[in-house]
Amino acid sequence: MTAASEHSAGPTRLSPPGEPLVSIGVPVRNGGRFLGEALDSLRGQSYRNLEIIISDNASTDHTAEVGLKYAALDSRIQYHRLPDDIGAPANWNLVVRQATGTYFKWASANDRCAADFVAKCVARLQADPSKVLCYTRTVRSDDDGNAIDVVASDFACLSDTPNKRFAQILFGLVMNNAQAGVIRTGALRQTGLDRLYPQGDHVLMAELALLGKFDLIEEPLFVRRVGESTFSHLLSVDDQTTFFDPGRKRPFRALLWRRLFDTIKAASALPLPRREKLACYVLATRYCWLRRRILWRDLWAG
Repeated sequence: MTAASEHSAGPTRLSPPGEPLVSIGVPVRNGGRFLGEALDSLRGQSYRNLEIIISDNASTDHTAEVGLKYAALDSRIQYHRLPDDIGAPANWNLVVRQATGTYFKWASANDRCAADFVAKCVARLQADPSKVLCYTRTVRSDDDGNAIDVVASDFACLSDTPNKRFAQILFGLVMNNAQAGVIRTGALRQTGLDRLYPQGDHVLMAELALLGKFDLIEEPLFVRRVGESTFSHLLSVDDQTTFFDPGRKRPFRALLWRRLFDTIKAASALPLPRREKLACYVLATRYCWLRRRILWRDLWAG
């Protein structure tokens, strides 16, 4: 296993003329503990033509101090602070709207990338215009940065048929590490971006899969923390509600139904041939039938 931390301090180089700009959005709230480490891994990318956009979602810890320090160290880094907490997904969407690059990458303040992560992903995208996203194998680590394992559930979506890629996401997506990959900004802006509820990013992935292929580099060049203080799935029901949508008064209910409805709605809205949309509707119907007991429980729990 090649841990990304072993490469994060690798040699840097100047960008060749004409190398496309890559925008890296770093949405953060109270992430001062690991933010410096995350920014070091981004500043150390061998691919140099970057802009790094930190969006501080009204943090109450020392995030601002870290962000301002790094903005002063590197002219590629911008630091922005929001006066009020808008919730994690809205902040993740905000950095996409601020981006100016040909390619875009989300970077959590908790995670790290190997020095060649961006360069290798961009090379794959440049070599094949049919690909809208490229990511690498993921190393899971605890809060102290100790490697746990390499995620086995990540997969590529390389079919030439949009509805087949849609099916892969609908039936196969578990831990969404693809969202940390490098994405064509133009394709990303054709989607509804992240939704303001748990696993709303799965809807986004389905949209992107309809727009193009996902490539997976087999090297584990991305380290994702999944400890108690860094993994949103481990939050309590009340804390999850605040994390995703601070203005919401009641906990989320019937989430599986909501994700399914939004996924079908997204497929309807995208500029796809009629036959592809119909195929997506058939797949969604099949999904409902295969998951009917879970959907029934989800409905009554709501």
